[in-house]
Amino acid sequence: MAILTLICAASGLMPTVSAPIEPKELLSKMRDAYHKVSEAYLEVQAKHPAVQGSLVGQPMKVSYKKPNSIRIELNLANGSTFKSVSDGKTVSLSKPDASPMQVDANDQNVFGGFPLNLEVMSFLRADKELSTEKGANMETSKLTVTEKDGRYLLHEEAPAQQVVVDYEVDKKTMLIMKTTVKLEGKKEVFAEFTVVKMDLKPKFAKDHFDLPKQ
Repeated sequence: MAILTLICAASGLMPTVSAPIEPKELLSKMRDAYHKVSEAYLEVQAKHPAVQGSLVGQPMKVSYKKPNSIRIELNLANGSTFKSVSDGKTVSLSKPDASPMQVDANDQNVFGGFPLNLEVMSFLRADKELSTEKGANMETSKLTVTEKDGRYLLHEEAPAQQVVVDYEVDKKTMLIMKTTVKLEGKKEVFAEFTVVKMDLKPKFAKDHFDLPKQ
């Protein structure tokens, strides 16, 4: 085998190693996968400088129901809970030691304050986040795809955001299972978001997505 390899190398016949799938094709399959999810429950473990201390070791609980209902809960170390519930039009924000308040359902109000990334946001914003089209999140990004531990690894260099991001995508579900963020030019991990539990056929209570009363 070693002799054959040397002969092939000398004669220029070494096989070309190609990407397992082209980035745009992978993104298309990922968008389709998120579109097909009717309901989902996941727990996301975050590691991030902004969530050290009281938030360490506290996974977020995320519930989603098509088309745009989402509930995010973060249990703090002191026993209190930070919660966001949205029906797509209104968001109810419940913060520790404060009454729930309702605001318009824009991205900042739905996701702001929670340590999360595209492993959660794509349920609501797959067309915007997982695309290279004009005006989309990855419009100016340089993308490559390899494989890691039986998953697709989508590598994104995003000069506009000055970050480098790796998305680990499950080959069966085509959903993101882990997101690793590094600042441009840095070797150390800046933030890491790991889906430690996912259920695509959850059983939610009837009032699970009801907005809490103010």
